[in-house]
Amino acid sequence: MSAALPVYAAAGLSVSIENLYAPLGKQVEAFNDEGVAEVGPGRETTEWLGVSGFYDLNRNWRLLYGAHATLLERPLFKLDGSLAFMLDMAEKVPLQPYFFLGVTPVLAPGSPALPPLGMTFHAGTGVDYSWNNQLYTSLRLNTYLFSLYSEDENRRLNLQWLPFSFSFSVGMGYLF
Repeated sequence: MSAALPVYAAAGLSVSIENLYAPLGKQVEAFNDEGVAEVGPGRETTEWLGVSGFYDLNRNWRLLYGAHATLLERPLFKLDGSLAFMLDMAEKVPLQPYFFLGVTPVLAPGSPALPPLGMTFHAGTGVDYSWNNQLYTSLRLNTYLFSLYSEDENRRLNLQWLPFSFSFSVGMGYLF
């Protein structure tokens, strides 16, 4: 009788959604005929759809990556890259908790209100749950520590991706 092996995969790829708690283009300030500013109602979150994945360097270190998009006036893209430290769990527990630190380039091709390239830095924690060592669910809590990305001076989109904005993401995918 052999002992069960701990959950481990060399790589994974998933479809993911990230809910960023920053009002990117949701509360737009408009000016009426008298030149008085009016703020329209809006949500305080921005949803990003895309793919995310990982590649294990060894048992304790993992590279995380992702590509997501959202739509303001035009598409806005972000590419995530992180280095994660994996915590050890008991052998028969199909969970892999981790802490990560990374960088996120943000691309806004063709947008007159946004710079074509910006950068944010993030950190967070996450956990992956394995389903029969084939499928996995990933849950992450991100904190954007420092943002070099902002809107131009006219503030039409009300881009407020402030430091310490946070997001919650979930993904489901396949282990390789």
